[in-house]
Amino acid sequence: MAQRGGARAGAGRKPGVKLPSVADRAAAGRILEALNQPAKASEAYEIAQWRLLTEAQDVRVRLDARKYLYDKRDGKATQPIDHGGQMEHSIVFDIPAPARERK
Repeated sequence: MAQRGGARAGAGRKPGVKLPSVADRAAAGRILEALNQPAKASEAYEIAQWRLLTEAQDVRVRLDARKYLYDKRDGKATQPIDHGGQMEHSIVFDIPAPARERK
């Protein structure tokens, strides 16, 4: 009978695997600064592609592109949770130090 559920031998991330770095805040800042300037004929391909998104005819695409870049540069805003009931106790989230440093 096949094993169902639980830990499996050899599963999971191997020890010592380096995770990719988080989004480059400086890069998002450089892109936003370039987009706030008039277009140049010699601008980088990446900037030209972001310019297409931020100057699209669809307003929703414009907003989403700018919002994405600002979230990468400044960090995503906190989002409140509405649980819909009476709160008798406080909820405390203890975020490990490596997760706090990823900003």
